[in-house]
Amino acid sequence: MGSESYGASASVVVRYDGPIDQLAAILARCLGVNEILVEPSEDPPYELVGSVEVMGMEIWLNTTAPNEYCVKMETTNSHEEVFAGRMHDLSMWLSRLIQTACDLESIPSEVTSG
Repeated sequence: MGSESYGASASVVVRYDGPIDQLAAILARCLGVNEILVEPSEDPPYELVGSVEVMGMEIWLNTTAPNEYCVKMETTNSHEEVFAGRMHDLSMWLSRLIQTACDLESIPSEVTSG
């Protein structure tokens, strides 16, 4: 067996009629995460973004349009895998999980990270 490692990434769009902090609380509860921290981004335009690191995954939440949010997930420290094209796309799985566990409308994004 080779020594190449693989990572995973996902990107989904969630439609939710409410603010990002409420969506973050719903996602945290449904996905079994203690808290998705929502705070202003480090770079302009300083919009609110959510993030959490759990079980080797980094998860980000940001607003893309009114009532539309992007949830992205990627294995932690997977830069080498991203550049080598060794990432598994879990967008369909994450979308289905959010639909069933959180009862939210979710679809895979057109383009995923990695």
